[in-house]
Amino acid sequence: MNSIWDVSAERIQLFYLIVFIVFIYSLYRYRNNGLFVLVVFTFFLGLFVYLGKEIQNAYRILTVLFGLYLAQKTNSLSLISKHPFLTFSFFLFSVVFLLTSFYNGDGFNLLFSQYSRYFLLYIFFLILRKKMPNPLFREKMNQLFYFLILVQIILSIVKIIITGPMESIVGSLSFSGGSYAAIFPLLAFIFLWMYREGKFVKKDWVFILGLLFIGFVNYKRALWFMMPIVIGLFMFYVQKRKVPLRLLLISALLIPLIFYLGVRLNPTLNKEKKLWGNFDLGYVLDYTKEYSFGKEEDYSETKTGVGRGGASISLFRNLLTWNLTKEDWIGYGLTLMYVDAPIDDQYLKEMLNINSIGSASGFIQSYVVFGFLGVFVTLLYVISFLVQIKNNRIRYILIGIFCWEYFLYTGHILREPALSFLFIYMILYSNLIWEKSTPLVVVKNV
Repeated sequence: MNSIWDVSAERIQLFYLIVFIVFIYSLYRYRNNGLFVLVVFTFFLGLFVYLGKEIQNAYRILTVLFGLYLAQKTNSLSLISKHPFLTFSFFLFSVVFLLTSFYNGDGFNLLFSQYSRYFLLYIFFLILRKKMPNPLFREKMNQLFYFLILVQIILSIVKIIITGPMESIVGSLSFSGGSYAAIFPLLAFIFLWMYREGKFVKKDWVFILGLLFIGFVNYKRALWFMMPIVIGLFMFYVQKRKVPLRLLLISALLIPLIFYLGVRLNPTLNKEKKLWGNFDLGYVLDYTKEYSFGKEEDYSETKTGVGRGGASISLFRNLLTWNLTKEDWIGYGLTLMYVDAPIDDQYLKEMLNINSIGSASGFIQSYVVFGFLGVFVTLLYVISFLVQIKNNRIRYILIGIFCWEYFLYTGHILREPALSFLFIYMILYSNLIWEKSTPLVVVKNV
């Protein structure tokens, strides 16, 4: 597999020159709406990370300040009192996050950079909750998201031409981590399903294949397992109305085909370790289990975990013993996870009971940063969003996706603004597209 270190600096520079041009075009296209400009910025985080730490820090400060300005301008802050559970959970999360960070001696820049992610999540909700009852705004927001998702597909095509497949760079979204490529296509598919209200046409299926291509050029194994599940749930479980036979047949054929192609196109999922290797379901299942949870012999008497799933299980075992230290409750601070990483394996085994930094799921990261107390307030914060979904079936699916992503994957849905924005938008949008009771109120400035 190619890494960012295997590709020449000139090729990467060429790719990001194209990303920069697309960024400027996107800003120009949506320049007349402040919220849309903010959304565009969140979808080009990878560009600012590529430009260096100083630029990245300035980016995070400006996005928070701009978000606050938009919340004040749209009078969205008036909704704080109308969502007491969400406001309380956010306040509690903030107190725990800030106090544990100060106690562990984290610097202000690091603290602000990390806290800003969760703060924007709250601001996004207030602004969208204020503006989404307007159908004209919803349609324009739908078009914006569709455009930005399409940009990621196009940039993935550009990337494979310039740099070839590699894990770190994900369109304009990420420069230093490929996990985006497993999560973003799932959320993008759910958005598309809501936008079309489950009524796909031919170009939508091509669009879905484009989402899978994002995972392909980033070597993402998880996407080939999760996407067929998500498609199946939304096409067969969520839809209560009668689905046309043609659509049922297409879905029934596409779901197993995606999994089959994923196995053959990902060198790590077939015995031959090559592109278009043979399909062996038994091998795939064994590999997935060992990758996520390790083998029985991998678990020592110290209960050191293997893989993201194994590490989470190890941490749960420690919690159940109730023999917890001060660090177990309030964590080790942001610096340990987000500055000094990667940490050597021996240190991780002794201090955190996991075998490598790659085993750090979102759950593990929360524990390291601010302990089990932080895990509790994080889950409470997320629950305060998810309970607002009125459609039970969609709520169950989004809860399932969050739990998989937080406990068994990276926890990026909470921490990365583009994913957070999509996640919050779908929570609110799902309540509106079935109500059909919102009057068409056209206003000039949306």
